[in-house]
Amino acid sequence: MHIMEGFLPLEWCLFWFILSIPVIVYGIYKIKKITEEIPESKSLIAVSGAFIFLLSSLKIPSVTGSCSHPTGMD
Repeated sequence: MHIMEGFLPLEWCLFWFILSIPVIVYGIYKIKKITEEIPESKSLIAVSGAFIFLLSSLKIPSVTGSCSHPTGMD
């Protein structure tokens, strides 16, 4: 959902942002730990991030006249 389109109220945006902070911190911790143990994994992580970015930029028309996009996170 996009805030600029008015689909997501500011209160919900702040709620989900605060809720996501522990997940983001844990993710950064895990990435740091993995890259310290296996330095070669940095390139795989970079390519995975680029793939997810590219996949999320593909737009698929939806029934409502808007568009959806895959996230690559499943």
